Amino acid sequence: MTVISSILDSFEFSTSLSRRMSIIKTGNVYAIFYGFGPVVKTFSIGTDGIIGAEIDSETLDAVFGTDPSPVNVVGNIYAAAYEGVGADGWLSTISIDDNGNMGSVIASFEFDAAGSTNNSRIIPVSGNIYAIIYHDSNSDGNIRTVNISDDGTSISLVDTYIYNSGVVRGGNILHISGTTYALAYREGGVGYVTTITIENNGTIGAILNTEEFSPSMDYDLEFMLIYNDLYSLIYTEINATISTITISDAGVLTLVDKDTYASTAGRHQSFDIVGREGENTRIVISYADAVNNGNGYATTLLISDDGIIGTSESPLTLDTFFEWSSIVHLDGNISAVVYEAADGDGWIKTFSLSVYTIYPADAQTRVTSIIHRYDRGIYNMEIGLGEVVADFGFPNTATIAKKSYAKFVPPEKRKPSITGGGAPKPSTGKRKQRASEPEREVVPPYFKSGYTPPAQLSMTARAIEAEQNRPPPSRVEQVTKAATSYAGFLEKLIPFTPTGVFSKIKDTITGLFK
Repeated sequence: MTVISSILDSFEFSTSLSRRMSIIKTGNVYAIFYGFGPVVKTFSIGTDGIIGAEIDSETLDAVFGTDPSPVNVVGNIYAAAYEGVGADGWLSTISIDDNGNMGSVIASFEFDAAGSTNNSRIIPVSGNIYAIIYHDSNSDGNIRTVNISDDGTSISLVDTYIYNSGVVRGGNILHISGTTYALAYREGGVGYVTTITIENNGTIGAILNTEEFSPSMDYDLEFMLIYNDLYSLIYTEINATISTITISDAGVLTLVDKDTYASTAGRHQSFDIVGREGENTRIVISYADAVNNGNGYATTLLISDDGIIGTSESPLTLDTFFEWSSIVHLDGNISAVVYEAADGDGWIKTFSLSVYTIYPADAQTRVTSIIHRYDRGIYNMEIGLGEVVADFGFPNTATIAKKSYAKFVPPEKRKPSITGGGAPKPSTGKRKQRASEPEREVVPPYFKSGYTPPAQLSMTARAIEAEQNRPPPSRVEQVTKAATSYAGFLEKLIPFTPTGVFSKIKDTITGLFK
């Protein structure tokens, strides 16, 4: 594999401490929730990675707030769960239209007044019901469900549940299917995934299953659906690590694979799906090197549909200081990442990670020349492949004499020969024989009654007659067939060329010789 990577654009959106942040798509633009406030800012980002100017800015809490987790309520209404004054748990709603213009805060609600509501995450459950996961003042793993009206004006608590009474950090929550949800978190230094039920009305049920995915993890944890019932977690043990796990609709957990995506400890990581490649899903990961001065990087890898993790590609350096990243895939090979840089400033950068397969790996065996020649009615295309040369001929049938096709007539359809003026002489089916020559049959053996022909002679007389009477292929047919063969040759030779190029090559060649 070869990776062609580059930074496309960058923009400093904050000159104050930015802390944990999230970037989400809102209508035609992107919104960044971050920092002490928390603050929301909107920007346009083109599919080519070009970042537009800041559109609007709004603060969710006039007193204090940090570490926001946003969710779309309905339409242009958004909510964010965050840690407010005294580390209490707060939830605020705001409107963001499709063009990035924001209104003032609609409503605020304190969902936990006990303090230390760190690292909260919020997801939709059903209708107006939302679930918030966080660790509380006792470091317990806590889930609370709330009701948020469609217009964001009304927020109320529905249910609460402690899913783990240990020292919990880094909680994440995902919807699996129906009323089944999965929680990923760290208790002490051990990583777990737990499945639990949450009814559509917000009532939190019992724990279904728990599975340990890491015996010794540290730092941050991210959890995401990959494909069908396959999920992935990124975290750090000794090095930056990724695991895959299947989760059934009933909450049954099965660990699949585990590997490192960087040869150093990773922090402040985030990942997103780039797209499908055959029976694989490509993801992009941003992370900080927790050992070497906190440099920020982005890499990409494939995860097969059965959960096998591929090798990560050579990383792209994003910055020399990198914390609290949040990444979002934009289009094609282009992604955007927001993070806190040196001095706590907030930055957004767009970048491209293009992965190509170059075959053959030895440069001396790749295409080195293409020569076009015209010789007596034949268009020749000679392709040099190192020391190997492939030659493709495209006949110009307008300048080449056509072959003469003799017509085969089966014996039973032949007319008797006429000799002189007398009556037709019936055929005996025999010719005159030399004295030393054995008698030969005029009728081929595969026309004899009861004869079973070998496979290579199994055509019927009618099929043979039709084949021999078939006119020669037209010049268009000849050229199209040759052009298709040539394009197929190039496609196998250079498989990393973008989709559609070889069909264009075929069409171009065909057009030249019509």
